[in-house]
Amino acid sequence: MKINIGRLDIVTYNDEDKEIGKRQYKFIKKLDRDREINRYVPTDIKNTLLASKTVERIEDGYAFLIEKDGIPIGFIQIYSNFRNIYSINYGIGRKYRKKGYGTLLLEETSRYLLDNVNCNGIKLSILEDNIGSNLCALNAGFTLEKTVSKCINTYEKMK
Repeated sequence: MKINIGRLDIVTYNDEDKEIGKRQYKFIKKLDRDREINRYVPTDIKNTLLASKTVERIEDGYAFLIEKDGIPIGFIQIYSNFRNIYSINYGIGRKYRKKGYGTLLLEETSRYLLDNVNCNGIKLSILEDNIGSNLCALNAGFTLEKTVSKCINTYEKMK
């Protein structure tokens, strides 16, 4: 699956095309070893991304690679609850951080979800000490909803 959401693409792992699969797998392994991502994202990134290859629609929810001009730069997890409020976890590869990709990813993904799927809003839960992601959320137009237990900030963008 490949969905263009603007300047970025949301893609599933592709092991059918050897060249693409090799490039994606190499990037997934880097993400898996990234201490910052592992500290802030509560999931097994590698196995979740590898298992996503059968997902056909973004609204089915799973983990996807984020590509810019065919080059993997990060990942995103998208899932919804019974009220069609979507939650997002994401990570940007070390080489691509502090270049605006986190903000761009949140802007384009939220716009795509709100405009193209049955999505009533988007929630983010970000650890308070993850300054980069907190700034990305604010820069992407999310509103700080509340701080939970003095360490997690929750943001929202509603329809």
